[in-house]
Amino acid sequence: MLLRIFIVCISLVLISLATLPAQEVTILKQKTAGTDTIPYYEIAEVNIFTKREFKSPFEEAWFNALKRNVLKVYPFATRASDILIEVDQYLEKTDKRRQERKWMKQRERELKDVFEDELRKLTTTQGKILIKLINRETGNNLYRLIRELKSGIAAYTYQRIGKWWGYDLKAEFDPENDTMDADIDYIIRQIEGQE
Repeated sequence: MLLRIFIVCISLVLISLATLPAQEVTILKQKTAGTDTIPYYEIAEVNIFTKREFKSPFEEAWFNALKRNVLKVYPFATRASDILIEVDQYLEKTDKRRQERKWMKQRERELKDVFEDELRKLTTTQGKILIKLINRETGNNLYRLIRELKSGIAAYTYQRIGKWWGYDLKAEFDPENDTMDADIDYIIRQIEGQE
């Protein structure tokens, strides 16, 4: 009985494949288990998130505000990662220090023209989240990036000014030990799962 059902299923698959135009035919992969050959088809990974349970309405409001802030600054962090990759590629193929500095200054002016107004509109909390997200996306904290791309003096100066306004450019993204970072990571995984 089971063999008949299997033969009927395979026949239906073969008939449906035969009726499709040649360009749309998908060849199924197969695995052999003992003497049986089993066809299979690989599908894209699907992320399933459970509905988040909150202990209080305050905690839910805090999480929703965090989510709004992350959604606002996440595009800046991904763009920063893309720009850093572009800069690294340029610096790898250029040997002349003077040419590097000239290109970097030009690139910095272009980026200021594009992003300065939008970044100035961010709140302090959004700025802190952006610093964490840049660390998450690039693997380096903002202080280290500034030190490598500009100078140690510039990094120190920005760090001192940032501290005065409540920022820490040396902040690391640590979802295992920091609950806010864990929540940010949860939100980012949801965003990336939807794309």
